[in-house]
Amino acid sequence: MSRGFVANGNISPSRLVKIDPTAPGKVLQCSAASDVAVGVCQAGTHNASVATFDDGYAAVAGLNVNVFTVGDLCQVQSGGTITAGDRLTSDSSGRAVTASSGNYTVGYAEQNATAADQMIQMRVQPGLI
Repeated sequence: MSRGFVANGNISPSRLVKIDPTAPGKVLQCSAASDVAVGVCQAGTHNASVATFDDGYAAVAGLNVNVFTVGDLCQVQSGGTITAGDRLTSDSSGRAVTASSGNYTVGYAEQNATAADQMIQMRVQPGLI
């Protein structure tokens, strides 16, 4: 079941997020495979999708953001080629990429991605490879 958090920085839609160690209860967009992701943020932006209002972010510092957590099925933006069943971690932009040995993972892909910046379904199930 998704949970509400407060963003402590700019977070793009459908990106992996982590707890901010300097501000418990707040989240930041992941920026490396070494980040311990707690889930995936909402797919939509916080403003109406009208050119003059929409800044493209799911949340900015101080705003609430919905985060899909353990057991949730959600949409995530790919950072490259992904095969259904792959364990996923973060790239430098919070997009999902296939994890390597020693990486923290946020979950697994339920769909394939043939390139970066595609939306795929994933199941949130944090772990370590």
